[in-house]
Amino acid sequence: MKSYFLLLRLNLRNLLAGFRGAMRKPNGKIDISRLILYPLALLGMLTLAGFVIFMEFSMFSAFEMLNAPEMLPGLAILLAMVTALLSSVFQMLAALYFSRDTASMAYLPLTSRTVLAAKWTEVYVSELLFSLLIAAPAVVLYGIHYAADWTYYLRMVPVLLAVNCIPLTISLLLASILGRFTSLTRHKEVWVVLGTVLMLVVVLGLEWSILPKIPEDADAAFFAQMLTGVQPMLRAFIHAFPPVAWAVDGIAGDWLQWLAFLAVSIGGAALAIALVGGSYLDTTLRQNEGSRKARRVRVTDKTFRAHSPVMAIYRREWNEILKVPVYLLNGVLGAMMLPIMLIGMSVGMSSEQDSEVSWNFLLRLMQDSVSPMDVMLILTALLMFISWVNPIIATAISREGGRMPIAKYIPVSPRTQLWAKLSVSLTINGAAILLMGIAVAALLGTRYLGAVLGAVVLANLFSLATGCIALTIDASRPILHWQTEQQVMKKNMNQMICMLVVLLVALIPVAGVVGMMVLSSAAQEMEAPSMLMRFAAEHAVGLRSAVAALLMAAEAGVSILILHKVGEKRFSAIEP
Repeated sequence: MKSYFLLLRLNLRNLLAGFRGAMRKPNGKIDISRLILYPLALLGMLTLAGFVIFMEFSMFSAFEMLNAPEMLPGLAILLAMVTALLSSVFQMLAALYFSRDTASMAYLPLTSRTVLAAKWTEVYVSELLFSLLIAAPAVVLYGIHYAADWTYYLRMVPVLLAVNCIPLTISLLLASILGRFTSLTRHKEVWVVLGTVLMLVVVLGLEWSILPKIPEDADAAFFAQMLTGVQPMLRAFIHAFPPVAWAVDGIAGDWLQWLAFLAVSIGGAALAIALVGGSYLDTTLRQNEGSRKARRVRVTDKTFRAHSPVMAIYRREWNEILKVPVYLLNGVLGAMMLPIMLIGMSVGMSSEQDSEVSWNFLLRLMQDSVSPMDVMLILTALLMFISWVNPIIATAISREGGRMPIAKYIPVSPRTQLWAKLSVSLTINGAAILLMGIAVAALLGTRYLGAVLGAVVLANLFSLATGCIALTIDASRPILHWQTEQQVMKKNMNQMICMLVVLLVALIPVAGVVGMMVLSSAAQEMEAPSMLMRFAAEHAVGLRSAVAALLMAAEAGVSILILHKVGEKRFSAIEP
């Protein structure tokens, strides 16, 4: 156990050292801009926590009206487990099989199980805060409302601390299966990502397939009956996974179920580490040895073909992304998460005939109340989340690191290099937007095909604007002195700056659409409107769509100009 705690302490100190180093410039002086951004990030986290508490407080009032307030802690614990499972799979893969220090630990006087246990605990600590944010407010609120005694809170603390154990144990088993399957392949990163995506699609499809279906001839009586029966439905939903019921009943006062939950959570994690840990380091060493195998290349190989400078840098960027797991998981798979979730729901909907009936019912309601132009604006807002700020473009210059002198002195202009890097981000976002558009078009049918195509075009314009802005920011203040890819990808303050700036950019077309809606409403209320106001009232839907398109096109043009005038100049002035 002593070696386990020493290794865990080293890993946690290394994690915290990255945040401490992010506050300083390469010369060791404190960066004032980063010092200001940290309180803003803390304020954002507190705002998120306040929003979660407010939502759970509102849900608690709703459950009280249904005479089922005890359902809220169970749903909160279940949601915390599901969220931890979805978010920890990629982190567990990166920590176990794609970390640089894992192979070196094989030569230290440490057992394989000790290394695995320390890494599992590191992931547990990183996921704990978010899980507590989801589960703790509901459990505390329930205890305060019913004036629970001190034993309630005594039982609550171990349960909340153990909420992550079962999801992380499942993530450990899934990561181990993928790691063993890909241990002898050359492109293990690609195979791991493909396997993870497939698992997510299957899980989301199963979740959607068990949701209650709405019949086509549903009326008010059906919805009243559904609301009346929500309590047994929620109770059955919680008890479908016994550990959640054990946790809720254990906190409420059942010591036997409290012990059962802790035994399953902690004992399951210990058993999984004992089973998988014996061959963990051997599997990691086989992966590293397999990735070092050089491919035999002949002079006549097609890879020796001459390419344009843009295509050469574009290919180099993609090769680096595919070979570095942190870049692949955060940059590519992160952009694909929303389309994957929609495809998973589509798979679940197509698995049962009743789902088609319920979806036709919802589609009929939308056709009666929402115009295709408004559908285009709604889809555009949804697709804008995909092209928000891709970490690949937000760290495009910083990822050069020690290669920056080469980028400075190769016979390629700064503008060409910037556009080659921008093309990579446009490819990733464009693929995610197109995939999302195809999935939405398949769900909505041919009636909204034009709206989907318009939303795809507008989202790509927004992606171009955000890419130019993010690249300009990273060229203005690159982080070149980093030690690991995870540090430049996850601890780079440029991403937060980009998100704040892009948020302001996204609000411009939103303000334009809202302004046109206010103008149209005012024109309709006028007794004797002018010709211009009458035109605004008669073509309200088309005008707000046109204003949104013009504003987003203008943003893309201005962003390109900023990249050429500011980004190119800043890139040329970088001192390696």
